[in-house]
Amino acid sequence: MGQGWTGPNPGLPTGPDDEVPAGGQASEAEAPGANAAGAREAEARRMADTLPHIVWTATAAGDVDYFNDRWYEYTGQSREEALSKLGWQSAIHPDDLDRMMGRRNPAVSGGEGFEVDVRIRRRDGTYRWHAARSVPVRDEVGQVVRRFGSAVDVEDRRRDEERLREGERRFRFLAESIPHLVWTCRPDGNLEYISRRFRDYIGVGPDDPPERAWAEAIHPEDRAGVLDAWNQSLRDGTQFHIEYRLRGIDGLYRWFLGHALPQRDESGRLAGWYGTCTDIDAQWRDRQEIVRLNRSLRNRVAELETLFETIPIAIALAEDPACTRIRGNSGMTQLLETAPEANTSLTAPEPERPRHYNFFKDGHEIPPEELPMQVAAREGRAIAGITLEAAFVDGRRKRIHGTAAPLFDEDGRTRGAIGAFLDVTEWRRVEAALDASEERLRLAVESTGLGLFDRDIPSGELRWTDRTRAIFGLGPDEPITLDRFEAMIHPEDVSRVRTASDRAIAPQNPQDYDVEYRCLRPDGSIRWVHSRGRALFEGSGVDRRVVRLVGAIQDITERKESESQLQEAKDAAEAANRAKDRFLAALSHELRTPLAPVVTAVALMEMAPDLPPEIRENLAMIRRNIALETRLIDDLLDLSRVVSGKLRLDLRRSRLNDLIEQVMDIVGGEVQDRGITLETSLAARPDAVDVDPARMQQVVWNLIKNAAKFTSRGGTIRIATRNLGDSAIEIEVQDTGKGISPEDLPHIFDAFDQGDPETTRQYGGLGLGLSIAKAVVDRHGGTIQATSAGPGRGSSFFVSLPRSTTPPGRDEPGAASPPEGPDGRTRVLLVEDHVDTARATTRLLERQGYRVAWAESVARALTMAEEQPFDVVVSDLGLPDGSGYEVMQRLRDRHGLPGIALSGYGMEGDILRGRDAGFLEHLVKPVDVGTLDRAIRRVARAHRDSGN
Repeated sequence: MGQGWTGPNPGLPTGPDDEVPAGGQASEAEAPGANAAGAREAEARRMADTLPHIVWTATAAGDVDYFNDRWYEYTGQSREEALSKLGWQSAIHPDDLDRMMGRRNPAVSGGEGFEVDVRIRRRDGTYRWHAARSVPVRDEVGQVVRRFGSAVDVEDRRRDEERLREGERRFRFLAESIPHLVWTCRPDGNLEYISRRFRDYIGVGPDDPPERAWAEAIHPEDRAGVLDAWNQSLRDGTQFHIEYRLRGIDGLYRWFLGHALPQRDESGRLAGWYGTCTDIDAQWRDRQEIVRLNRSLRNRVAELETLFETIPIAIALAEDPACTRIRGNSGMTQLLETAPEANTSLTAPEPERPRHYNFFKDGHEIPPEELPMQVAAREGRAIAGITLEAAFVDGRRKRIHGTAAPLFDEDGRTRGAIGAFLDVTEWRRVEAALDASEERLRLAVESTGLGLFDRDIPSGELRWTDRTRAIFGLGPDEPITLDRFEAMIHPEDVSRVRTASDRAIAPQNPQDYDVEYRCLRPDGSIRWVHSRGRALFEGSGVDRRVVRLVGAIQDITERKESESQLQEAKDAAEAANRAKDRFLAALSHELRTPLAPVVTAVALMEMAPDLPPEIRENLAMIRRNIALETRLIDDLLDLSRVVSGKLRLDLRRSRLNDLIEQVMDIVGGEVQDRGITLETSLAARPDAVDVDPARMQQVVWNLIKNAAKFTSRGGTIRIATRNLGDSAIEIEVQDTGKGISPEDLPHIFDAFDQGDPETTRQYGGLGLGLSIAKAVVDRHGGTIQATSAGPGRGSSFFVSLPRSTTPPGRDEPGAASPPEGPDGRTRVLLVEDHVDTARATTRLLERQGYRVAWAESVARALTMAEEQPFDVVVSDLGLPDGSGYEVMQRLRDRHGLPGIALSGYGMEGDILRGRDAGFLEHLVKPVDVGTLDRAIRRVARAHRDSGN
């Protein structure tokens, strides 16, 4: 196995000590012991090749002279490459090599061990972190004679450690950004951390002790109860939960919900407290839970798993030249039906020799001394590809195929043998069954109208059935040769048929013979045929040769004619569909572009702190109506995607109740402003589903908006979730509104259908929401249905989704801060030819703290990028002298800039083309400031993580 060991005993370590004594050189009196040590050494070599880690040995001067098989499997290097002067160093990451040599060289010079983490390149070109360790091997007088080393993959461990550090940073960021007062305490109750919002609220400076200020800020009537509850929690190690009034820096008291949880380590001991104070004075309730950081590390993977016991092949090992003692792995004990650790050798001493089986070859019993392992050990040669029969005393027989090879000691003398065997009994039975069914198969094939052919490759003889002759227009007695067959192939198809034939009969890498071509019949007609077959071979290895090519032929002329007609119809339909897509894309762009500056202007006006309430209400009304128009445009595009089969899903493990609550946060206020009561009963537990979160929220949004549309003031909408057994979750949206007539109910999910014309005139809309909701649910493998007791009696919609069997993963981390310019502000290059949109977007981004430069054309954008540095580019797609795709590609190639497409074009083709050009995100106009701000941060984070 492997590349072999060279040099003296490598002294594989068996314990954690840094220095490992070597075996040294044995005297003549110690020769038997040396031979035994040599045997153990050879065994150690083979075991080293089974290790899942990289192992090497080196001379006392540090020159590597051996790697185990794992190195070659992992790096793809050959032995010559790895053991050349600098060969193995080429697999070390260039950024780690100097650091590694800085540890290695002093350690080698001083005869010491060393440890260092480095990245090693895999054969696919990627790098993974490994913990490399080297220890010296000393002789009896303490002189270093060799070095032993290993490298363990620690990529996952390093990632876990980075996630822990990132988790701490994320906690601090979360604590400073959420609308709560956050604090942590040590186990004794002394404050360890208090958020800036908390300090600002109670008026404590960053260097002032906050404990007394907090206690004094508690309302006098609540102080004793709060402090008693807190002290009780400290004593019992139980959570702290109480409502109380807290005075702010303005002197006013507000009600807060104080909540703290004890944090315990793995042994259950109290490690500290995490607490929040949530402002509930206006009955605002925070629906999000603070994600608890997982501080546990994975245990290291076990150092060694015994390959000898896990490989799914019967392995036998003899440790003496006569093979009198053969031990096998679990596969061998199952094959020969022996007890674990039993001696399986038929040349074993009488008391140990098994009696319940013997071996046969070609019907004759094999003497024990002529068995493969015994011959391999006696003659010092491998016995490969031998097939035997194991005959058991109860009459059962197993067919066994295997290989045996000798084992040698350090002097080249045979010391035993190793064998690997497979039970091929069932394979032989299958082959016999196939042979018996070949004739039946031929008759069955011919009865289907297929013609058969059989070509003898060495002689060139070609045999056709009568059906094959009829397909080619030949009579039953007309001779057929290979030359005549090729003369009947259409000249344009001859090359393709020959290529298919050559590939099918290639001895080393044959492929199925599968080709369609035209044949020229003697009567002048042309027929299309489909020919399929497979080559038959004899021998193996370099002696493998092809003997026959057999298969079937089918006349497919009618199918080809139908395919031609279908293709013409398909081309016409696709042309019409492309025209429709171009129209919808242009319509979307023309409708969205004028909305973009309006949305941006509304956002700018809403930022004014002194805006009169009536003006703010009017702006909210404008924003809602723009969102409604945008939703109508999106519905049209979604309908196009549904019809064309281009509706894509980004499936993620999600909590269904959380998705519904997020939708309620968005539409709840609007629905309640219309005088409609919203009730929820999200009882599904567990509620994990594999869905596209945005699309599933679109379904819930459409159902709620549909219910609100047909429900009058004073009515009620109820949203509920429940489990349907263990396999599904159901969403119900029930309203007390207009109801659905029996004749309209079967068409409720049809596009553009809203029942009678009076309903359309009274309630408006395009009638697309329910149609799109059904398409989205269908794509998720779910069902949606509607019920109603009739007009005026309300309606109910039920959505059933398959439940995920595993819980949802953790939320993705929030967007990191974007890169900053020299003045601390992120530099954004805005490329936009619509003046109103450009001016409004510039002002909006500057309000958000960005430094913005505006270019109205491709040429101007490229010039500005040459004149000054930027961190992110935000570009429209349609520009007067080119396209945003051109801008993005050239800025990415020249300056490495990340980009965001901001356009009225939002079809699938626009998004895919943008990704090819280098845009990391695609936003469709109009877009609100929060969405644009988060997109800039996400793009900046992705650009930073990629190392650019």
